Amino acid sequence: MEQIEPKIYHFETDHFALSAKGIHFLRSRFNYKTFAYSDIVEASFGKGKELKNWWLLTTIGTGLLVSCLFYLFYVWKMLLDPNVSRIYIEQIVAPIILVLSGGYFVYSGLKTAHVLKIKTANGKTDKVSFKELDKKAATPEALALLSNHLNHRLKINE
Repeated sequence: MEQIEPKIYHFETDHFALSAKGIHFLRSRFNYKTFAYSDIVEASFGKGKELKNWWLLTTIGTGLLVSCLFYLFYVWKMLLDPNVSRIYIEQIVAPIILVLSGGYFVYSGLKTAHVLKIKTANGKTDKVSFKELDKKAATPEALALLSNHLNHRLKINE
């Protein structure tokens, strides 16, 4: 007869979980890193960027959009040039691909959500997106659990 293991997480998403012991970082529901509440020096909750390297993604997206503008200028010159008799389909499709990928990169880089930033005693910082908890409307309960365990170390910035 199999024993059913009791659920140890009060709140669980794809990327993190909250329990009575601390904040657990998950990959495929496997706990790979845990911050005990006693190890957390400071935690702040508020609006922030979802991605760690959002500036890199935004820069790449902006570069793709700018290169698309230059390429469109080149194609426009070719359309107006009477000496050009043939324009290949690739020359028209390439700017469309650049605009779509550049726009998506900029959009993804600038997305914001509720984020919990954690600073530990050894100087490590990490952040967790509350996007999934916001969808489930469980953010207030999760913040209540965090404030019970972190007391004055949790700062809520709305």
